[in-house]
Amino acid sequence: MIFNKLLSVRRISYMALFVFLSSPMFSQEEWQGRTLYSAVDTMPSFENGERGLMEYLSKNIKYPTKAREKGIMGTVIASYIIDENGQVLEPVIKSGIGYGCDEEVLRIIREMPEKWNPGIKNGKRVPVRMTLPVKFRL
Repeated sequence: MIFNKLLSVRRISYMALFVFLSSPMFSQEEWQGRTLYSAVDTMPSFENGERGLMEYLSKNIKYPTKAREKGIMGTVIASYIIDENGQVLEPVIKSGIGYGCDEEVLRIIREMPEKWNPGIKNGKRVPVRMTLPVKFRL
């Protein structure tokens, strides 16, 4: 059973679970009357780090039937905010491939448990925009 789950994860292809920063590298923007950062002293982290995030995604992502039937593969790039309390907010698709894959990425982000350690800048918790690429491969 676990072996089949691992194969399934590989088919979705490591999903490029390396959470990377938005471009430009050190941008800031205004968000709800506060500064929203894309890079801070300590970036937000999922409980148990990247491994914990990978486990969450591999257990919860489902290759959309429509995409599988059409042989659709590619990378969906999503963006979301981790606020000062570690809450996931405002997920959006920056670059999608359609056929249900974009919606699936939004679903798994919206359903993420509040297991994030917030970003820290100058010793204070701050909201940070995160970017997540998810690769779909058959």
